Amino acid sequence: MQSEQQVKKGEYRRLKPEEVGGLVRRIRKQAGMKQITLAYDARVHERTVQRIERGEQADGESLRRVAVALRLDAKVFVEALYVPTTEEVDWAVKKALAEFTVIEAHGLETLSDCAAVLTTHVFCIDDHAVSEKLADQVAEFKDLVTDRGNVYNDVSHAEKLAACRAVLATGEKLEGYKILYGVYTTEDRLKFKIAVPLFVAEADGQSSKIAQLVVPRTLRGLKKGETTGMVWDPVGGYVAPQTTDDGQLTQRTNSNA
Repeated sequence: MQSEQQVKKGEYRRLKPEEVGGLVRRIRKQAGMKQITLAYDARVHERTVQRIERGEQADGESLRRVAVALRLDAKVFVEALYVPTTEEVDWAVKKALAEFTVIEAHGLETLSDCAAVLTTHVFCIDDHAVSEKLADQVAEFKDLVTDRGNVYNDVSHAEKLAACRAVLATGEKLEGYKILYGVYTTEDRLKFKIAVPLFVAEADGQSSKIAQLVVPRTLRGLKKGETTGMVWDPVGGYVAPQTTDDGQLTQRTNSNA
């Protein structure tokens, strides 16, 4: 396997639009990602991704966003940088794909959906699309999911049912938005089970097409402030996942657990 220490044999220049399109398409397809999934994760329109993959010109900000969504350097499509050989591209693609995966998205619509979220260890709630006017409702939803999720497995069936109903009712307060979610297990030592609720605007023509969520393979891949909830560490007991300013994961023992 190629290492970063090996002598580079490429050249320094800006990638041509057709080269950008080919690389974007290759990583997206190898990840099993739909164009709409990449577009939403990059916060651009689906048509923008389609134009890029066809080798057409796109504005610099869109190219930066797509690069970041694919776990590449933000400048890779917009500045004159090192252009690798085919072998080096193969290695770079494998490295990018090792950082994220794609999971199925579901609507948070039933009691069973809520139970699936609340039985996980960690919650990663994506509210970037929600208007600041609804900040109070979003905060209420986050607090409720965290509070109920932390004790969900230790309460009675009646209390679990009440918790699920409360989550549904709180989500319905965000008028104009739909909540999608996915659940997956990380690939690190502790195998964290993570729930990923995502708020999407119902007026957005793209939201009805979203069937996938892009997620990091490990908890370390989450950005600072994205995680909430408690996890069980067989060695340290209950711990709260936290990340530092540079994105590294730390764990703090919960003395109240």
